Amino acid sequence: MNRRRLRLLLALALLCCTGCGGSSGESAESVKEALQKYGSNYRADMETPEEGHLFGMCYLAWEGVGNGIDYRKGMQLMKNLGVQSIRHWMHFSYYMEDYKTFKPEAVRQMHDILAAAREQGFQVIGMSHVNWSLESGRFGVGKPVRQPWEGSDYYRWLECYEETWYLVAKEFAEITYWEIDNEINNKDFMYTEGKFGEKLSTQELAALSADMLYYASRGIHRANPDAVTVMGGIVDPYGLGIPETDTGTTMVNFMEALYDAIESGEHGSFYPDDFFQVAAWHPYYYQGKADDYFVEENNRIYEVIRRREGKDKKVFLTEFGWNESIWGEENIAQAMRELYAVVAEQMPYVESLHYFRAFDNMSNNGEVAGMFYDPNPGRIDVLPGSDARRTPGAPKPFAFAYQQAAGGTGSLELLTAAKNP
Repeated sequence: MNRRRLRLLLALALLCCTGCGGSSGESAESVKEALQKYGSNYRADMETPEEGHLFGMCYLAWEGVGNGIDYRKGMQLMKNLGVQSIRHWMHFSYYMEDYKTFKPEAVRQMHDILAAAREQGFQVIGMSHVNWSLESGRFGVGKPVRQPWEGSDYYRWLECYEETWYLVAKEFAEITYWEIDNEINNKDFMYTEGKFGEKLSTQELAALSADMLYYASRGIHRANPDAVTVMGGIVDPYGLGIPETDTGTTMVNFMEALYDAIESGEHGSFYPDDFFQVAAWHPYYYQGKADDYFVEENNRIYEVIRRREGKDKKVFLTEFGWNESIWGEENIAQAMRELYAVVAEQMPYVESLHYFRAFDNMSNNGEVAGMFYDPNPGRIDVLPGSDARRTPGAPKPFAFAYQQAAGGTGSLELLTAAKNP
């Protein structure tokens, strides 16, 4: 018997056998009603955020290994910073040869990275936004043409997709939160293989996303009934509340379309929790602090969830951050002091906000969105608009603002060039 359903049945039996009068019967009846209304993947504990995880970070530890970063020092640095939750890039291509075959040494190293995270007490959210292509025989971001009929190449791909998630969730059972793909309403991640830049309509994005979420969730729960599925964080690429050009897609109308797809019954289930048990989005607000507009736009997204599901559902903001090349370090430092307080006080449905990102990576198109300068001494991380080189691995001014807000303690210079020869 499925362990999740067994737990629910045991809880129901306990409610029926304990207490006196009508209260236990009423409680048992409420459990039965919840199962009937929301399905077997419903979990009451996923309605309310758990405290102690608000201060999140996008720490790309595996990328860091390739950049010469000691991930144990990196995890300690995150702890000193005050980080409580890590969004961890777990791309299948890192540790798999194909959709069903692991690379043993890479798997071992990934387990070591996860152990280092656990030692620091972090909540870990695993995420992959690559998938196996039956056409090219390799991992990539593009998806096949949607062919919604049994026996199609598309359905073969979905079966492979489910199997990969099953194997990964089984192998890495220490991870209990799995984010399925990334920015599933964004053309940069949701396009037909070989057609990067293609803009699918809002309804096409929703249909494809519903299929992926359902099959991935099914694989994850089959491997680990205790695992929780997280919707691949959605985004307004041009900034919070601004529609995509041509298609008009926003986070708000995408969520409406996604629920339309689920309610159609054409994607495996009518129950939203069979697709994702936790919602996620990326409220990028490129040149502004967390003001009233920021709160209102986030609330608009959440109200769609509450209205369409008829219940609460906790939220991970799995990416958010400012880029110094757009807004400047001093502006970011000031905004950082207020960001998490605004989320905690005015967005009570949010469990964690993961700042994007921990480190600059100059080898990735000059990526300077990090909270720390590129720690690789062989790279030149320069101040945008100048030739001034910054100290490899040193904290930016807003790292100290984050640390103060999070209540972190300890040095933020563990990966500076002088201390990490």
